[in-house]
Amino acid sequence: MVAVRDIARDWTPPAMWRRLRRFAGPGGGFSGDYPSWEAASAQAGGYDDASIVDVVLKATLEVRAGRASFERDSVLFQAREPRYPLLAELLQSAIENDGELAVLEFGGSLGSLYFQHRDHFRALKRVTWGVVEQPTFVAAGRLHLEGPELRFFASIEAAMQAIRPAVCIASCVLQYLPQPRRTVLDLIESAPTTLVDRMAMIDGERDRLTVQTVPSSIYAASYPAWFFGRAGWTGLVGSAGHRIVNEFPSIDVLELDGKTRQSVGWVIRRGDR
Repeated sequence: MVAVRDIARDWTPPAMWRRLRRFAGPGGGFSGDYPSWEAASAQAGGYDDASIVDVVLKATLEVRAGRASFERDSVLFQAREPRYPLLAELLQSAIENDGELAVLEFGGSLGSLYFQHRDHFRALKRVTWGVVEQPTFVAAGRLHLEGPELRFFASIEAAMQAIRPAVCIASCVLQYLPQPRRTVLDLIESAPTTLVDRMAMIDGERDRLTVQTVPSSIYAASYPAWFFGRAGWTGLVGSAGHRIVNEFPSIDVLELDGKTRQSVGWVIRRGDR
C-alpha cells in the first residue's frame, strides 16, 4: 500500500471544482486530450482558493443555522435531497457497528455531505465524520464548524488515527488529482467500505485528461480534470482484490466532445470483506 500521509498536501482544489463543474456556457466546459498532468497544467490558469473558501463557508453557516436544508458546491437547497445510495451504505455500516458510524471523507469541503444527511443519523449511538481537506478548508472548518461529530484533518493518516473509519467517501474529487488511481486504492484499503461518487466516466480502458474551463462571466479559472476509462478502473479495483458491489447514476451531467455523460457512483468492498 502506498503511504497516504502526504496525499492531501499536493492535491488540486476539489471544493472549487465541485462548485464550478455544474456550469456550462460560452467559453466553459472540458476540452483537450493531454499526455500528462504537467502538460494539462501548462494550459490551465489556476484559481483563487481564498475566495472559494469564503463562499462555501458562508453557505455552510446558513445550513448550520437552519436557514437551509443543505448546501452543495456553495449552492443552498431548501428541500431535503438525500443521496440515497450513499445513505443506505452509511446506515448499514452503523447497523454493523452497534449503532456507531465512523466516516473519513476525502475532499469533503466543509462537511457538505455530513450536513445534508445529519438528520438521518439522530437515532445512532455515535457519529464521527472526519473531513480531509486542504489547509484553508481545515482552518475554516476547525474555527467555525467543528464539534463532537464533525472534525477536520489535513491528512488521511491523521484522520485514520483519530477516527478508525468504517467507511471512506470520495465525492467528485478523484478526477482533480494528479494520481487518482493510487489515491482510490489507498482509500479502499483504509476502511471496509468505500463510496466513490460523482465520477466522470467514459467508455474504454484509457483515462482522458482534459482541462476544465469556467466561463469568464462566472469565474476566471481552469484546471486539469480526468475522465476515467470505465473498463480500466473496473480492472484496477478487481486486480487489487476488491469488489465493486453496486454502481448507480450520480447527479452530474457533463459535456465532452459535444456529448453528454452521466457521472456515476460506486460502492466498493475491501478485499477482506
